Amino acid sequence: MNLGAIAFGPFGITNDPRTQTSLESVALQRLCDDLVSEDVLQIWEGKRLQIVPKLVGFKREIDAIISQKSGIQGKPIVFKRATTALFLKEIDLIFKPKFIFVYRDLAEIERTKVRRGWGECHGQSGAKVINSHMRSFASSSYDPFTVRFEDIRRNPRAMAEAMSNELGLNQTEEMLQAASNWITDHNKRFGIDQILAQHDS
Repeated sequence: MNLGAIAFGPFGITNDPRTQTSLESVALQRLCDDLVSEDVLQIWEGKRLQIVPKLVGFKREIDAIISQKSGIQGKPIVFKRATTALFLKEIDLIFKPKFIFVYRDLAEIERTKVRRGWGECHGQSGAKVINSHMRSFASSSYDPFTVRFEDIRRNPRAMAEAMSNELGLNQTEEMLQAASNWITDHNKRFGIDQILAQHDS
């Protein structure tokens, strides 16, 4: 968002002091929860045929918000939610978006799951399922822009520029630096920079 893209709140809240908000739209969370069982990471029985109509309705809501707000027309709108991986083809059909796939080290995902006290689907076993859906979609239908979470942490300035270029943002040097500083400050605040240095040594 420091780069000029738009994200619609309200956002989901976590119990993790490192990331108190997931920056995931509550509206998208509800849509995904209605379609996907997080316990088994599958589309709920009988819900497959509802995916496209629900996405059409969701797009209509977004379009209505855009039409009512000044200054956001033409700007990229960013949504994220891991379980959207289970219906990427339908998302592509309705939204024709630019996908950015972010992969993260499975051990790090597992540690985050434990720290937050979340269920197994939020750890590395669930990530393997999500990653499998993402790779299947990418290999058969689409060539997404792919980044690793660890690269964003290690090289925030370069990754901010790469992602803004992918989204076609007219970023300024100040915007790139603000995005980089946001990640760097977060790394320092929670000692992540020291952890990364140990891994790199």
